[in-house]
Amino acid sequence: MFFKGINNNISLVIHKVQNYRLLSMALIGIAFNVKMLAAFVVLPAFWLVYFLGAPVALRRRLADLAISAIVLVTVSLSWVIVYDLTPQDHRPFAGTTKKNSMLELAVGPYAVGRFVPPAKLAETSRSDPRPGKSVPIEVQPTDGAATTIEAKIRSIWTRLFVRAPVGPLRLADGQLAGQVGWLVPLAVIGLVLGASRNRLRRPPAPEHPALLLWLCWAVTYGVVYSFAGGIMHLYYLATMAPPLAALAGIGAAALWERYLQKGMVAVLVPITFLLTAAWQLHVEAGALNWNSGRMLDSIAELISMGRWPGHWLTWLHTALFAGACVAAGGLFVILGRRTWSRAIRALAAGMFSVGLLSLLALPMAWSLSSVCVPGHGVLPSADVVRLLPVYGHAVAYRTGFGKSMDVAKLAGFLKTNRSHERYVVATSSTRLAAPIIISTGEAVMAIGGFHGLDPILTPEKLALLVNANQARFAMLGDLSVISRKLGAEAAVRPIAEWVQANGKLVDAALWDSHRDWGAGMRLYDLRPDAGLVPAPLR
Repeated sequence: MFFKGINNNISLVIHKVQNYRLLSMALIGIAFNVKMLAAFVVLPAFWLVYFLGAPVALRRRLADLAISAIVLVTVSLSWVIVYDLTPQDHRPFAGTTKKNSMLELAVGPYAVGRFVPPAKLAETSRSDPRPGKSVPIEVQPTDGAATTIEAKIRSIWTRLFVRAPVGPLRLADGQLAGQVGWLVPLAVIGLVLGASRNRLRRPPAPEHPALLLWLCWAVTYGVVYSFAGGIMHLYYLATMAPPLAALAGIGAAALWERYLQKGMVAVLVPITFLLTAAWQLHVEAGALNWNSGRMLDSIAELISMGRWPGHWLTWLHTALFAGACVAAGGLFVILGRRTWSRAIRALAAGMFSVGLLSLLALPMAWSLSSVCVPGHGVLPSADVVRLLPVYGHAVAYRTGFGKSMDVAKLAGFLKTNRSHERYVVATSSTRLAAPIIISTGEAVMAIGGFHGLDPILTPEKLALLVNANQARFAMLGDLSVISRKLGAEAAVRPIAEWVQANGKLVDAALWDSHRDWGAGMRLYDLRPDAGLVPAPLR
C-alpha cells in the first residue's frame, strides 16, 4: 500500500505539472535567481518525467516543453539582465566576481567554477601532502587525551571541507556518503524491484514515472557532485536526500511485498539487509579513517566484554551488525517453512522490523551529531566524530564552533562615537560585519565582501567616503582562517596600508571585550580629530 500510495501521488503530480507546468518553470526560474545553476540540476528529471509520462500526444509534449523552456529562461535571466544594465555606481557589488557582473557570477563561479577550481584553491590542494584524505581520528582514553589533542584540532578543518578527489567513486568516500548515502543498497533494490513490477508501455504504469523521477534526480546530482572540482561543500549532499529516501522507502515496501510472495526473489530481503549493513560499516570506517579489521575487532572486544574507550560507538556498530545478522538469519529460516501461520507471519514482520531499525542506527547517530554538538554555521555537515570524547571537547572549547562573536562592547563603542556616518565601521569581510549588523541594526561596510576577496573598494574610494563623512572607523586583522588561506590578506592589503597610514589606532581597552575572537584585531579611527567617547557600561 505504501508503494502504491507513492506511485499514485507521483502520477497526480504529473497531471498537476501538466496543468501548471508554466508556473513550475517560473518557480525554478526564481530559484535560479537565488542559487543560480544549482536550481537547474533537477530540470533533466522533471522534463524527462513529463516527456515520458504526460498523457498527451508527442507533438503537444514537445510544444509544452518548448514553451516551458522559454518561460524558464525569461524568468531566470530577468534579474541578471536588470542587474547588469544598472550602472555600477547604482548597484551593490556582485560578490565573487571581478567585474561586478551577475552574468559573470552565473556563468563563472556558479557554473564553470563548480567544476574548475580557482588557481588559489588548486595551489592549496597541491600543497596538501595527502589530498583526498582526512587526518586519522584516534579515539583515546581520557587519561591519554593530551597526546593526540593537537592532531584532533588540526583535523577539524580538514573535516569541514570535501577532500575526496573527483571521479566516479567520489560519493563512496566515507564522509560524503555519511551525509545521505547510508541506504543506497536498499534504494538500488527498490529501483530494480519497482521497475520490474510492470512492463514498459505507453502510457507508462504509475510506478515507472515515479522511479524515473527519483532516479534522474539522484543520478543528475550524483554526476554533478562526483565531478565538481571547484566549489563543493558537504551540505550540498542534502539535495540527494529526497530521491534516496524515496527509493529506500520504495525498496523496503517492495522487499516486504516480495517476501510475502515467497519464491526465489524473497531471498533478496535478508541479502539486502546484510549488504546494506556491510555498506554502512564501510562508510563508517571510511569516515573515521579506520580499516575494516579494526571495526570488527572493536565489535569482537565488546562481545567478549573487553574494555574499549569508544564503547558507545562500538555498541552502535554491534547493534547494526547483530541486528542485520539476526534479521537476515531469521528471515532465511522462516523462508524454509512450507506453511505460514499467523504467528510465523508476525515473527517475519518482527524480523523485518529489526533489520530496518538496525539499518537506521548509524544514520540516526550522524543526524544527531548536528543536534548535540554545534557545527560550523557556514559549513554545516553531519559528522559522528563530533560526538567522540576529547574531539568533541576540542571542537566546543578550542575552536569556538557554534559560538557567536560577543560584539556588545564593540557595538556600544561604535554607536556612541557615531556622528551621522552612513557606516558604523568598515570591516575586512562579513565575518565581523554580520554580528555587528545583527547587534546594532546599523549599516556596516564589508570592504572585501564575504571572504574579503572581492575588489569592491579602492583606497581612493575609501578616502572619498571618509571625507564625505560616510565612514569613520575601520577594523583590520578580522579575517577568518579560511579567508586568509584563500588569499584575502593580499586582496585587502592596499586598503589596509592606507588605513594604517591615515588612521589612528584606537586603544583596545575602549572596545575589546578580551574574547578569543578579538585576538589580532585592530580598530582605526580615520577622523581622530573628532575625539573618542568611551562606551557606556552595561
